[in-house]
Amino acid sequence: MTFKVISSNRRKIDPWFTDTYLLGKNETARIALVADNPGVWMFHCHVIDHMETGLMAAIEVV
Repeated sequence: MTFKVISSNRRKIDPWFTDTYLLGKNETARIALVADNPGVWMFHCHVIDHMETGLMAAIEVV
């Protein structure tokens, strides 16, 4: 699924659609998402060490 990044607490954002977003240290971002593709989707960090310590979850769209 794609989403639109709409804001960040660390930098100015010009909203755009993407399927990934690289967060900086201590950054949080707001996104807009239309969950219109049913199934179980992984939400995760692309750094293996981070995924192993909890930055991974499943989101179920029904």
